[in-house]
Amino acid sequence: MLMDKTGLGEQIFVELSAEIGNIEPLHFTAEEKYKLIMDLRHEIENFNIAFPNSKDDTLTYNFTNELLKELNEYTVKVKTETGRLRFAGGSYDDCVISLALAIKAAQKGSGDYSIRTF
Repeated sequence: MLMDKTGLGEQIFVELSAEIGNIEPLHFTAEEKYKLIMDLRHEIENFNIAFPNSKDDTLTYNFTNELLKELNEYTVKVKTETGRLRFAGGSYDDCVISLALAIKAAQKGSGDYSIRTF
């Protein structure tokens, strides 16, 4: 499991590590976040991610809709005067970042991988 350990995530990381173990910390920097988002973009553009859309499972259907909404609103901009990266979404980007972290964690494994929501 891969977890954001930046800021408020530090204490949660410590507690979860003690309870579950096998959690790898990730300290978010602008460069790391950019790489996460570009890897996610690559996986989506190459059709390596399937988004469930069956209305039979309301919870999954609603999550997928929220994820797609966040993905459509998410942008990465470079400030021309400073060269700094700026990440912007709609009101939230939790689903986007969670999926990007899941992709990174899955890629660290070997062989094929599958990401499912439960």
